[in-house]
Amino acid sequence: MGTKKAPALTDVWKDKSVTTEKMTDQILNGGQKMPPFRDSVTDAEVTDLIAYLRAKKKPEPPPAESDSAAPASTPQ
Repeated sequence: MGTKKAPALTDVWKDKSVTTEKMTDQILNGGQKMPPFRDSVTDAEVTDLIAYLRAKKKPEPPPAESDSAAPASTPQ
């Protein structure tokens, strides 16, 4: 949704001033109250995250599986 301190991420794909380089720097180095994630994410994950944020149509997450749908374990 965004706040006074952070932009809404749902429409970041529309904002041409938010470049890929700025997004990468923010993710890796943090800023203001956002912690850095340099040691927590791979380059591929950063690329995937930026691609997701840039996507006009975000993919829907798969439905959560209920516990009753989980396969029963068989004793050995």
